Amino acid sequence: GKVAAFNLWLLIEVILSGWAAFGLAWDVLGSLKADRSEPRWLAALIGGLIFMAFPTVQGHLIVGHVNPLSNYALPIVVLCLYRIVTGRGGWRIALIGAIALLIMALGNFTYPVFALLPLLLFGGLYLLIVQRRQVWRWAIMRDVSIMLIGGAILSVPFYLPLLRDLTAPNRPVYLQEGGWVTYSTDLLGFISPSPFATWLKPIVPAYTRAVLGTNSTEGSAYLGIAAALLAMIALIKRREARLWAVIALGCIVFSLGPLLKVGDQPVRYRLGDPTTGQIESSIVLPYALIQNLPLISSTRTPGRFNFLTGLMLGVLAAIGLWMLLERAGTQAGRRWWLRGGCAFVYVFIVLEYQLFFPFPTTEASVPDYFQTVAARNDGRAVFDVPADDLLAQKEALWQQTVHHQPLVAGYVSRRTPVDPAKITLLSDLATGKLTELHSIDPTVVKAIFQAQGIGVIVYHRATLNARWDDTTRWATGVFGAAVYQTDQMAIYEVPSGTPPDDTQVSLIEPSPEFYARAPLTDGVFWLREAGNVYLFVPAAGDQRITVTLSPLFKSRRLQLFIDGTLTRAWQLDSPTESLTFWVNLAAGFHTLRFATPDGCVEVPIPPMCLLNNTTPADQCGLLDAPVCVSMAFADIRIEPETVMAYQALPVQLQYGLALRGVRVQNKAQAGVPLIIDTEWLATEKLPGDYHLFIHLLDDVGTMITQYDGVPGEATYPTTQWAVPQAWSQTATLDLPATMKPGRYELYAGWYRYPELTRLTVDGDGKGAASQLVFIGYLVIP
Repeated sequence: GKVAAFNLWLLIEVILSGWAAFGLAWDVLGSLKADRSEPRWLAALIGGLIFMAFPTVQGHLIVGHVNPLSNYALPIVVLCLYRIVTGRGGWRIALIGAIALLIMALGNFTYPVFALLPLLLFGGLYLLIVQRRQVWRWAIMRDVSIMLIGGAILSVPFYLPLLRDLTAPNRPVYLQEGGWVTYSTDLLGFISPSPFATWLKPIVPAYTRAVLGTNSTEGSAYLGIAAALLAMIALIKRREARLWAVIALGCIVFSLGPLLKVGDQPVRYRLGDPTTGQIESSIVLPYALIQNLPLISSTRTPGRFNFLTGLMLGVLAAIGLWMLLERAGTQAGRRWWLRGGCAFVYVFIVLEYQLFFPFPTTEASVPDYFQTVAARNDGRAVFDVPADDLLAQKEALWQQTVHHQPLVAGYVSRRTPVDPAKITLLSDLATGKLTELHSIDPTVVKAIFQAQGIGVIVYHRATLNARWDDTTRWATGVFGAAVYQTDQMAIYEVPSGTPPDDTQVSLIEPSPEFYARAPLTDGVFWLREAGNVYLFVPAAGDQRITVTLSPLFKSRRLQLFIDGTLTRAWQLDSPTESLTFWVNLAAGFHTLRFATPDGCVEVPIPPMCLLNNTTPADQCGLLDAPVCVSMAFADIRIEPETVMAYQALPVQLQYGLALRGVRVQNKAQAGVPLIIDTEWLATEKLPGDYHLFIHLLDDVGTMITQYDGVPGEATYPTTQWAVPQAWSQTATLDLPATMKPGRYELYAGWYRYPELTRLTVDGDGKGAASQLVFIGYLVIP
């Protein structure tokens, strides 16, 4: 079956890696004149055992990481390089090494970073310093070149897709993942035996749980007492051992990542005078110098350098054990004692390396219900929620091997490429979380899922545990009784059919990047330095968004990115401002990203307690950890615009600037402010600081009122604009109370400051000769 095949695959990878490491250790010992076969194979066996059982390997074995465990060719690569640099190479060895590089590439595309780079960098530098004359021999350089160039030629076809993704303007989601610090090795990780094995748990230090508790997969790197002692013997007694130690030490340093961690937290320190202000920083490590280089930037798990650390440690331990066995001799009376001693060391290493015991397993059975789903041909998708439960999404892939229907959020690597706005909104709609922000009728919920082509929703309890009863009660109220339910899973069906138009509504929700109290009772979300707000609009058109903003402590700048493009900016004054803006969107899901260039402020208590004095005192205690926030978002709403509908008005100006459209109130009244919203596009860099102006003229050209300002309320001048730059600017004209009834003319334009020279306007439209863009007429009744 599939489960047995997968488990067998993993075990074969680990066993082959161990045997290959045994072969490497055997050859290294042979180069050290280890002639007697029994001490040699007893010592080589420990090298293979250490590499096979090293905690880094076990960490990935537990979570079924097939690709990172594809290291059975790594010892062969090292062996070929070692034979070449010790003068025992030749073109056959070089070709074997090239093929081994290809095998590594087929199994794990990141091997050039985590295996080849430290071998060449640390091993190469050591040999160039210590054995410079030998390394520069023609035969050695020839064979190394054949191996590396040959391996590159064989591997290039398999790296072309990755190279294409790395150079694409919009990199795929799997290349945008972070985690260089999260998935690095803790400094204490090398002396942290596992607290998850039955026999180790009572005796290991307390700090090991902090080190490995949340990062046992990528952070396990315990060197072990036996292996470390044998490695020290090798280093003390044999100069040849230094090469392996240098490579191991280099891998250890790189595995620490860009910032030093202790106790799974970055080590921080403060600089400056406490009375005048301090700067908090972290200890930067050498890996930070290379993490953004091509190819290396596509990886995010420095802890994987420790695969090579384990291999190097195995070689060192093999040398150390061989020296002990050679010293002890092989007299007949001692042979069985030596074999028994080696067996004891082997068992001891396995026991102290054990990461988990009992070994964790995952239930692989799939509900019979999915067999009935497989028989359907309506093409409707299966949606597993919550969408942010990565284990649930992996379970969804496993279930798909039975039901064979589309998934809403399937993926190949790391995370789904589906728009986060889509899966977050749909997930929160399915679990009822959106009802904290919207009053939504069950008919509307069903209609949205019908419109999205979703037929089955699978609820997973793991991350819904505290809300499980409320969630399943909500789902039952919307979709009817569950078609399948256990204590860990509930499955509901979305009725088929075409949703009526009047059941489609717009949705808006701040993402988890915002800070909010749970459960959300006050409807307030706190922006940190930046955060996404997700939108769903059922039909293309203009949308009006309103939100109440409360900057913390001081006025702050705020920028708005619409689907990744910076288009608006404001200067917000404390304590509170109501903000209204418009977006013209296609039907579907969209992302608004808000960012404050002024950063955030760390506060030790719920930030709402600092904003007003109406929060009860019992809700203003110290937080478990300070939270960094900048402003509060409250009463965020979205609805189709009817009063200021968007009007396309394409007009070309000088230097590649063009007006695309405007929004103007369809009713005006003397003495009441008039709001005008303009949308622009710059396809060239504007040569200077240009200000936008809007003039209201009477029928004889007399100025009635005007607006004049720097884009973004003076926070985003044209000197900072990108190319291309889409920009929207809202202007308010204060209409005099003395205005007479009649028809007035609205014009817009741009002038360069301080010269006051206007941008010219193409064409012969109204006002173009005066460098003005005619927006339209305004009628005062």
